[in-house]
Amino acid sequence: MRAAFLLPMGVALWIWGQIPRPDILIAPSARLVGVMDAAGLRVPSHARGEGFVVDLWLENDGDPATQPEAAARPLWQAEGAGQAATVKGYRVWHGRGEVALVDALSACGAADVVILAARLNPSDSPGPCLFFDARDMDREGAVALHLPQGGIGPITIETSRASQGARLWSGRSR
Repeated sequence: MRAAFLLPMGVALWIWGQIPRPDILIAPSARLVGVMDAAGLRVPSHARGEGFVVDLWLENDGDPATQPEAAARPLWQAEGAGQAATVKGYRVWHGRGEVALVDALSACGAADVVILAARLNPSDSPGPCLFFDARDMDREGAVALHLPQGGIGPITIETSRASQGARLWSGRSR
């Protein structure tokens, strides 16, 4: 009887392993970003804050690390009022709060993806990068980015708002 369950269990594990994991995860508040390192481990941008979200990310990746342990993995480096990491050859910059506004605009020239946990002034143009600010996150919810291998092809963007659809309890887009 036990052996009969091994086949379905093996199939389930195989299917779980075939689903591509996002290279970049952005929490709904934009105050935390999780990127995938070269070893396939999730590295959050900060050791504290958004603990429930990070626990879900790590659990879904099958990673037993705690948030401080995962954040201690070498990947994020301080850069101005934010932090930067390189994932699959793409430069990612993350800043939190109003103090990071000016650096976020300049980071857009050097980074491919910029995430800012503050609202960008609508008159400011961030530049050529893929840019997410608090206003975008309010509208879209959590975001997952899949980066193309070798930098060839578009970045795939998945949002929680698009996947959950319009529901009475999910509120209206702002």
